[in-house]
Amino acid sequence: MKKISFLLIVMANYCFANFAFADGHIPGQLSFSIGSISTSYTESESQIKATDGTTSTKTTPYSGTAASMPLDAEFEYFPTLKRSYFIRGGGPVMASTPDRFFYFSTGANFYFSSIGSPTYVSDQRIEIKIAPKFRYYAGPLIGAGYLVYSTKSEVKNDIILELGAQAGVIYSVNPKWGLRGEVNMSRGIGALLSSMTMKILLGTTYNLNY
Repeated sequence: MKKISFLLIVMANYCFANFAFADGHIPGQLSFSIGSISTSYTESESQIKATDGTTSTKTTPYSGTAASMPLDAEFEYFPTLKRSYFIRGGGPVMASTPDRFFYFSTGANFYFSSIGSPTYVSDQRIEIKIAPKFRYYAGPLIGAGYLVYSTKSEVKNDIILELGAQAGVIYSVNPKWGLRGEVNMSRGIGALLSSMTMKILLGTTYNLNY
């Protein structure tokens, strides 16, 4: 069985590398997830000022954590069998604090131990459909976030540039639908503060045009 699976993958790679002889199609993928997101932030020293009404010039940097349940949506495009590019965005639907964090990011996923998406390849004499059961991936991301946070005296907001990485697994229920779990961490720098964000996301994937 392993030899047959290996042979199919080799044939699929060959067909995709030779479009003059075969018609290949790697469908895009949509994902929708919920989970938890936690953003720890600390104001930079240049922005420090007293927040309790005192006139003291010695004030420690204000820090806090914004925790919420986000709704996350992502579109993933596959230029090759084991690499994809994505765009995603999300924001809180429920939160345990008054603080809020909205985000948008783009990046790449590199799949290992299997191909990245259920795949279709055909020519005049053969038709191959490959639908891996488990797909594992990891990759870098870059993005921007909008954080609304409250100090003791006022509500502030900041736009944050983020750099980070993600890793996850997809379990295919059928060629169209799958279940997805992902862990995502990023470091952010804004005009007012620096941040560290961790996302744990659980959701579904839908393969387009398979």
